Amino acid sequence: MSFPHSKSSENWDKSILKGGTGSSPSASVDELMTLVGVESVKKEFLQIWKSIQIEAKQQGREQKPKAKPNNYSNYNDDMYGNFNGYGNDPSGGDDDKKDVVSTDISTFNVLFTGNPGTGKTTVAHLYGKFLIDMQILPKKAIVEVISGVKLASGGMQEIEGILDKLKKLGGGVIFVDEAYQLNEDSVGRQILNFILVHSEKLDNDKYGRLVWILAGYVKPMEKLLEVNIGLPSRFPNKFIFEDFTNAELLLVLHRYMNNAKLSGDNKFKVTDAKWTRIAIRRLANKRNIEGFANARAVRTMWDSIRKRQTYRLD
Repeated sequence: MSFPHSKSSENWDKSILKGGTGSSPSASVDELMTLVGVESVKKEFLQIWKSIQIEAKQQGREQKPKAKPNNYSNYNDDMYGNFNGYGNDPSGGDDDKKDVVSTDISTFNVLFTGNPGTGKTTVAHLYGKFLIDMQILPKKAIVEVISGVKLASGGMQEIEGILDKLKKLGGGVIFVDEAYQLNEDSVGRQILNFILVHSEKLDNDKYGRLVWILAGYVKPMEKLLEVNIGLPSRFPNKFIFEDFTNAELLLVLHRYMNNAKLSGDNKFKVTDAKWTRIAIRRLANKRNIEGFANARAVRTMWDSIRKRQTYRLD
């Protein structure tokens, strides 16, 4: 089984070479291109980047390549890793207005659709860092992650508390996972209407620059768009997180195996590569079941394999 090729990663590398400096204009896009799968998301990411570049040229300013700071990424060496923050320079962003550039692009809001374990939360954090790299959001901006059910249970106090926090930073990204849950009761719908008002444009007079991400399974999100006719115009960007192919699932498993080896754990050995392919094929048979967990399912399988191995060795 051959490992998947990323056309988007290839195009990104070409863009860096075309820039003439050999330096990447965005460390966050570099990070995105290392992720397994999410090919259509990578493509949409690059389309947004190109739009920003075109506008920069029209305004007579160039997005200068930025060297990747030493403390940029706090990811564990994992399939995606656990995001622990951006590692921004704490001395930066004293004057938020100097951190950002003017833009005629009215909104950078995005709809995320896809099953669990496809990298939605990881991509949301990278999208926030990307918008900081591009000076769309201020340096101190953060990504606030919250579920639709928590927003609905917390009411207006919950969402206003989040926005007040972002206001102090000049803005940020609000990532609402399982956003369709906001459509299940009157409180949730009240919050959804509030989001519609405050997601109409990038520059919010009250809270600073805001970017909204609504995420969830495909069918519930489609229904949400049908019953809320104002959403499509406010969320023009769509990131579709497709289920991983067998080759991508196998690559995830290989990364776990390699990470274990690099950490000095030499207990796990595969006598024949066919066994990993068989394991992945069995796992992939569950792909048509709603909620198939993709990379998360591989992680669960890997943990089970390691546990069984430990029992045998003991």
